Amino acid sequence: MVDLRGAAILIEMRLSERRRTRSTRPLAGLSMAEVRAMAIEEGKFAAELEMEIALLREAIGELERQIDERLVSGLEGLRLSPEQDARVAAAKDDLAEVSEKFGSLSVRDK
Repeated sequence: MVDLRGAAILIEMRLSERRRTRSTRPLAGLSMAEVRAMAIEEGKFAAELEMEIALLREAIGELERQIDERLVSGLEGLRLSPEQDARVAAAKDDLAEVSEKFGSLSVRDK
């Protein structure tokens, strides 16, 4: 879970830094080739981050499935202790929080 949160923070930092540096680069005075090269670079950056986000969302989905499967298969007919129930609920909440964080990231400007 810590790894997923860390990945979300790193992606947010990369996006923030990219937006900051992009906004300080004036396009006036650049040749078409330079502008085209910048556009290609931006496209590659966006595609890379979108792929990372998609992979992390898939990992979150897999973790959610594993939690549900363990609950169904391993605990069928058994009751969880209040502590176990709280840990499961906390894990699900953590996954939902990280998933929401990835859902709110926007790689491309709209």
